[in-house]
Amino acid sequence: MLFQRHNSNAAPKLTSTTSSNRNRKFWKVLVPSLATIFLIVIAKQEQDTGARMRHLASKPEFEFKATATSTSTPTTATATPWVCIYDPDDHTECDEMLSTRLPRPTKYQLPGPGNQLIDRQRWLFFGDSTMSRLYHHSNLKDRLNPNKEQENCPAADITCLERDNKRDRCFPRHSLFDFEHPKEWIPPDPLKAEGPLTFYPENPICNECSSCNIYFHECSHVPRGNDNETETQVQSAHGSCTNNSKQVYGGFFAQNYARDVEIQTPEFHTTQENYAAYISRTWNTPELVRDWGKPICVMREGMHDILNRRELDMDVFDKSFMYNIRWVLKTYQPACQHFVWIGNTANGNEGIDPPYLQTMENMEECDTDVKKVIGSDPELQSMVSFIDVHDASLFRPHADFVHMGEDWCKDLGNWLTSYM
Repeated sequence: MLFQRHNSNAAPKLTSTTSSNRNRKFWKVLVPSLATIFLIVIAKQEQDTGARMRHLASKPEFEFKATATSTSTPTTATATPWVCIYDPDDHTECDEMLSTRLPRPTKYQLPGPGNQLIDRQRWLFFGDSTMSRLYHHSNLKDRLNPNKEQENCPAADITCLERDNKRDRCFPRHSLFDFEHPKEWIPPDPLKAEGPLTFYPENPICNECSSCNIYFHECSHVPRGNDNETETQVQSAHGSCTNNSKQVYGGFFAQNYARDVEIQTPEFHTTQENYAAYISRTWNTPELVRDWGKPICVMREGMHDILNRRELDMDVFDKSFMYNIRWVLKTYQPACQHFVWIGNTANGNEGIDPPYLQTMENMEECDTDVKKVIGSDPELQSMVSFIDVHDASLFRPHADFVHMGEDWCKDLGNWLTSYM
């Protein structure tokens, strides 16, 4: 129980027949009256919610399809092989899931004598500051850097650009992806549970998330010859590749909402659509897909989305959020080979009246919504693996109310690195 109620409505003890009869008459009158008032209040709430839902449903963008909402939520990991319950002290359950569901790396034959075959794979992480901390406070950042040693087997046939917003929330992010700026930035629609909701609307150059450090490598077989950018030819200087060596690279893209409109271009209104188009054009060229495969995409949403609860009641928020989750997965589906969805953490020491909306109940409900969306679509079930971290996170050390401590980030991030 998150909240405890004290029973202050108990009837007083009756000490005489007269007072007993008087009180019985009193309660006979009062109880039906209270029941009538209660029913009127409930009817009014349902009327208000219905009006808001009809307003949403009237918008063409919000056609809530039954497939997005009409399945039972999986209750156990054994019933849904695409869900595992994460335990920092015992990875067995999640190891069993990922080992059978993650796509196999692309086999690549090195040029030269020996006909050596190596494994190649790419990983991209998407999310808010909780995902950024996971990426930057663990081995993930170094392991996915193609200019590192790559376990003594660097990819010597590509050139790579390092893209980094230098931990500056107002860094011109469009330049990282060679995006054009739109003529006009269109604010988010709260009725669609879009974001950003804080900071960014008044600062359209900046990121709502002050600690979301975009960092990735853009690689190609062909040197670009741009004198204004740092381009690195990956060199094999610390060893030689052997059969079954593995080469990987990737990065972290900041997106704070399941339907995020921070990064807009003349081509697309949302951050996700622009990212997906960039990946398809730049990462997923025929040559790179042939030699590396499409990237595995690791995501989390909910921490910022829940801020829309200030404007939407829970029923409306759930439907909007589920619509957006389905939309974001379908938007990235052509660009990603597989999704690893990391559920939301929460703080078990939130107290009676938590000061933030990221409560245990709200974050668990966000995870439930995501599972409903995945569970309703066989195609998504086949390509999304859900890691449920909610219970494991509750009483682990936190950096603040929302963010986990560095040890958690290292443990979870380094475990994911073991698959790279």
